[in-house]
Amino acid sequence: MHVMLLCNEMRLGGAERYTIDLANSLIERGVTVTMSYDGPVTHVPGPLPQVRRFEPGRSSQRGLGLRRLYVDREVGKRVARYVRDEKVDVINTVMLDTGIWAWLAGRLHHVPVFHTPMGVVPTLARLEKAMVSTRSGRGFIRAMRVWFIAISRYYGWELVNRTRIPESVIRYANLGTNLRAFQPRPANPELRAALGLSDGPVLGIIARLDAVKGHHKLMAAMPAIVRECPNAQWLLVGDGPQRTVLEAQAESLGVRDRCIFTGWRTDTSDLMALCDVYVQTTDGPNLGLSALQALAQGRALAVFAADPLEERMAADTVVEGVNGHTVPTGHPEQAGQTIGRLLADRERFERMGQASRRLAEEQYDWELHTARVLDIYAERLNGATVKAASASS
Repeated sequence: MHVMLLCNEMRLGGAERYTIDLANSLIERGVTVTMSYDGPVTHVPGPLPQVRRFEPGRSSQRGLGLRRLYVDREVGKRVARYVRDEKVDVINTVMLDTGIWAWLAGRLHHVPVFHTPMGVVPTLARLEKAMVSTRSGRGFIRAMRVWFIAISRYYGWELVNRTRIPESVIRYANLGTNLRAFQPRPANPELRAALGLSDGPVLGIIARLDAVKGHHKLMAAMPAIVRECPNAQWLLVGDGPQRTVLEAQAESLGVRDRCIFTGWRTDTSDLMALCDVYVQTTDGPNLGLSALQALAQGRALAVFAADPLEERMAADTVVEGVNGHTVPTGHPEQAGQTIGRLLADRERFERMGQASRRLAEEQYDWELHTARVLDIYAERLNGATVKAASASS
């Protein structure tokens, strides 16, 4: 089997990390894999040496209008030639930029196409939102005969109820994380000291400092957290355009000394081990990779939700009162009180952390995810083979 995985670029991000990890896991199972993307790889670790690379060329136009179809037609031709010449059996996209050309190539060469959404509808880019939320976009999806892989219960619900994708073309494969690499273990005291952390309990977020990641939500709740847990600390792992804004917000709220900005780091598991409670603040809080890693490492979770829809998203990783809490985005005092009280009660957050690990083992094992994805590919390939044989007889 030759699988082609398409992502726009390999910048730091969840979709990019997922594409690399899936490519590597498929290679380890004897599958031939091509990764299609432009630009350098900024993730560590990157693709295995056996992973082939195809560069389709950057898109010169935004959207999917007639002008783009004309101007960027060479991109489509390159993708189609590669699919044909390299005998690609399965195409799997995670973004809808150059991924659109892969859909067209798959339709042209009768290659099964899958799309794995990596962002909930409210957070999608304009093109992606238009594709899944408009009548014309859904018509195009039907014409391309695209199948969808839902990586959580919420994603499946959203595909059916918000984008009107037929259930018949949706398959489920819960996203997972490496349960061996991310498992409960003691924090490294030398790393703790090097980062300037005291002996007090630690909140953690591992994400780029970007507005969509929502760090400002937790920052607004920090004064209330400190009132409930006077020795609370917050480890912000990552960097990005919002760092200066967040540092200024921390100063204005009088909590700058409680916030440790680490910048970019690759020792994610070591840093997660320093955290007592992991907080997910991102808009559209469904199955962030770092949240799954927190589950695997036995961390209690606190997830910010702005409305009932986000509460539904959060429910895939937080069982209220069992392994953490969902807290209201628009009420920083209430959110801070809930998080602060949890952080101040070691026995409670450790018990919740144990429940998180059990949840990860039951539902979010990366090995099970990869096996399920392969089963989905095989199901569609066998169906396509049967159909082709019937047509020729």
